[in-house]
Amino acid sequence: MKSNKGFTLIELLIVIAIIGILAVTIMQVMRNVRFKAKNASFRSSVSSIKTVWTACCDGGGNIYTKGASEGNDIYICDDASIIDAVYPGDENIGEVTVDTQCDDGRYEVTATPGTKNTGSCTSVTYDETGEVSNVGC
Repeated sequence: MKSNKGFTLIELLIVIAIIGILAVTIMQVMRNVRFKAKNASFRSSVSSIKTVWTACCDGGGNIYTKGASEGNDIYICDDASIIDAVYPGDENIGEVTVDTQCDDGRYEVTATPGTKNTGSCTSVTYDETGEVSNVGC
């Protein structure tokens, strides 16, 4: 009598199929985590400059807009004596649109993500009280 000590072709194919299913599942989870991290990075960048927007309006200045192609040497406030800060580079925040301009310390600003933040966020809107809305986040 002869005994075979090895795996059959069916057993090997089943193991390979299980490994493939696990790999696809893990890749999908990692993709979702990457999108969430990019969204969090963008929202954090916008939130961090909220204080400067507030200081600018409280000091009587106006908030500059920022085009998507402009670099990081665009000042946030039109009066450098109030606050001397610039927007983050294009890789963080792409475009800033001022929807309501400093009316008695009130403002509303919408920002879009830059080239490095290619998550699912398309825009986030802030006012003097905090985040008003976000699209796609």
